[in-house]
Amino acid sequence: MKKLILVSGLLFFSQSAFAALNVACNGSDCLSFGWNFNDVSKNQSGQVQCIENNCFNYGWDVYDNYGTTNVRCINNSCFNNGWTESYNGRFVANVSCYGNDCLRNGWQTSQQGRRITTTCNQNNCSANGWRTFVPNV
Repeated sequence: MKKLILVSGLLFFSQSAFAALNVACNGSDCLSFGWNFNDVSKNQSGQVQCIENNCFNYGWDVYDNYGTTNVRCINNSCFNNGWTESYNGRFVANVSCYGNDCLRNGWQTSQQGRRITTTCNQNNCSANGWRTFVPNV
């Protein structure tokens, strides 16, 4: 579970897969009760609260030193259908899963007129990590 949150944390707090992010799950269940994080590389810390105690289906709110990020699942399944992201009330990104399975196939982030592609290492982002790149257009 911690690896899954690490993947998610890196996705939402950084475009680099090498960020130092420490995560502690609330109530031993990150995807129900949220988590606290400390990003050493950005000197940023905060907390995440799952919407209706279900991050997987509904999304989450991130509260940190800089503001609030709202992640909302598309069609009640973030890691199958993707999600939208807003920061301090402004739309930031739209994320869509490849093959309806972000954690196996990766995802595409559309952000401010650019696309960012994320692919899972050995078809398992939560266990093996991922690569993020800007595709040649």
